[in-house]
Amino acid sequence: MSSSWLDIGTLLTAVFTAVAAFAALLTVRENRKTAKATYMAVEAELLDGFLKDYSSIDMLNALLKLRDWKEKHKDGFAKQFEQLYRERNPEALEVTKARRTVLHFFQRILMLYNSGYVSKRFCSTLFNLRYIGLVFEVVEPLEEIVVRVDSKETYNRAIFDQLRELSGYKATASQNLGK
Repeated sequence: MSSSWLDIGTLLTAVFTAVAAFAALLTVRENRKTAKATYMAVEAELLDGFLKDYSSIDMLNALLKLRDWKEKHKDGFAKQFEQLYRERNPEALEVTKARRTVLHFFQRILMLYNSGYVSKRFCSTLFNLRYIGLVFEVVEPLEEIVVRVDSKETYNRAIFDQLRELSGYKATASQNLGK
């Protein structure tokens, strides 16, 4: 008789263990759903903030300043910028201020992505905004000049390569410049 009680106790323990494991599994699944919903809510909030920054008057002025510089100086825009930037010409300094505004907007996104705080989907949304071509067609050449002139360091294109990869940008010169 004692062995049958032992068998029943073992069976009950196994059943309770199975029920507890099933309850734990349900809890994990629910926590995963909650964590994903929280992550998406945080991303949505970040996205909203970045879209507000992108639609600000300062960003618009920076984008237009870069586009106008390229249109004004055509194929010689980078050479003209370098000459005037070396002289610390006020117009060139305004262009570099616009360059910094645009570049730092996209660098902030890359920093969040590289730190694992935002998804590739998040980046793709922001890297496919109007004027993305300015980043590669105007900002990148000007950035190379500024680094060379100011720091005498070798230009590191890794930021632009990653932006290009995440945005899927493949346009040729003068495409996607915001027209």
